[in-house]
Amino acid sequence: MGLSDVGEFGLIKRFRSHLSFHSNRIGLGIGDDGALIKPNPAWETIFTIDTLVEHVHYDLSYTPFEALGWKALAVNLSDVAAMGGLPVCAIVSLGISDFWTIKTIDDFYQGLNACSHAFQCPIVGGDTVRLPRDSIITITVIGEVESGCALKRSGARPGDYLCVTGPLGDARSGMEVLTEGNNDLEYNDARTRFLKPVPRIYESRKLLKHGGVTSMIDISDGLSSEIHHICRESHVGCRIFADRVPIASSALRWIEKREHSILSFVMESGEEYELLFTIQPEAYYRLESNQYYGISTLQKIGDIRKASEGVIIEINGETTPLNFQCWDHFHQ
Repeated sequence: MGLSDVGEFGLIKRFRSHLSFHSNRIGLGIGDDGALIKPNPAWETIFTIDTLVEHVHYDLSYTPFEALGWKALAVNLSDVAAMGGLPVCAIVSLGISDFWTIKTIDDFYQGLNACSHAFQCPIVGGDTVRLPRDSIITITVIGEVESGCALKRSGARPGDYLCVTGPLGDARSGMEVLTEGNNDLEYNDARTRFLKPVPRIYESRKLLKHGGVTSMIDISDGLSSEIHHICRESHVGCRIFADRVPIASSALRWIEKREHSILSFVMESGEEYELLFTIQPEAYYRLESNQYYGISTLQKIGDIRKASEGVIIEINGETTPLNFQCWDHFHQ
């Protein structure tokens, strides 16, 4: 049975059967001209959208459709986490190429539904179209955060500490491992990190409730670029200590095998989806004394300084400007 046998309305019916998560915040979900959401008093609404394009953001030669469904939602949820928020619901626009089948669509929605359940984010609607060539996935997530509490990129101040929520490098090494068709078991963590990233909703909420966090961003384009984003939006400088940047063990094995520069590799590794944040020193010490309130991994990597001091990195006692490196769709 092919897509033409099912038709558009048959696909919509099939989608609804896969997406089983419901919420009392949703007055009306899939099946009408629009969804109805019940507002939460004293909370602000977060809107975020991401588009994934085949051969730009994912390659179906090594990406399972179930993982693609998970990742398509997870990358949006990471934006909600970066602002200290909670997801409310999502809308999915799916442009399906002729390569897709009923089986692959079922697998995609299985992954999407798993992520929806894991992070309490029901899918309430969307659109489906046929494309002659590459597939396109666009997801809009609506989230919310307590009024006046959103964690922005613009709040860092001189004296704050700069931290990350976990080790880096696995996403880039995972992509390279998959691209090369390497099946070594020692890189399973890296492959999983790239294919099925975990948005740090839990960690973000813990940090928001703890207090003292002044700015936050998720690491989607690489650590070096996200540091520059915070510094630019906050009108500050910073100093990074190279030896404090946490590196995932499987990534380190891959980097050493390929003879890459370890620091450059990790600083430029995109799609990590860990959180980069600044925090007041006294709040950091409270976190430290309380075992980071259940956050499994958290590392201080630098401090915020005046804008006039620039954005620098200290390597073996010597400081040098931190290069701005990031993915840009229009300058590749």
